[in-house]
Amino acid sequence: MANLVKLGTELVKKAPQLEFDIFGYSALMGNIVFAYRMREGLTQSQLAELAEISPKTVHRIEGGSGNITSKTYESVFKVLKITSKELGEAFTEDAAKKLKWEQEQLVHHC
Repeated sequence: MANLVKLGTELVKKAPQLEFDIFGYSALMGNIVFAYRMREGLTQSQLAELAEISPKTVHRIEGGSGNITSKTYESVFKVLKITSKELGEAFTEDAAKKLKWEQEQLVHHC
C-alpha cells in the first residue's frame, strides 16, 4: 500500500493534471473502508481503537479525505483484513466503470 501512495505522489509531481484522477481514489478508499467496517460490525470508534488511530481519522478516511498516510491506511486495512488483491480489484472495477461512462458520453455527444 505504501508503494501505491508513493507512486501516486510521484506521478502528480511529474504530471499535476493527474492529481484528481489519482487522489480522487481517496473517495474509493473511503467507500472500501466503510463497507468492510460495516461487514465487520465495527463502529468508527472501535475501528479507530483497533487500528490505533483517532476516530476523527476514520471519519476522514471514510469521507474520502486526502492526506492520509500509507501507514494509517495499512493499519486500517490490517484490522479490516483488506488485502492488496481486493484493493486492486476495487480500483480495476472503478476504472472500468469510468471508462464505460466516458464511452457513453462520447456516443451521446456524437
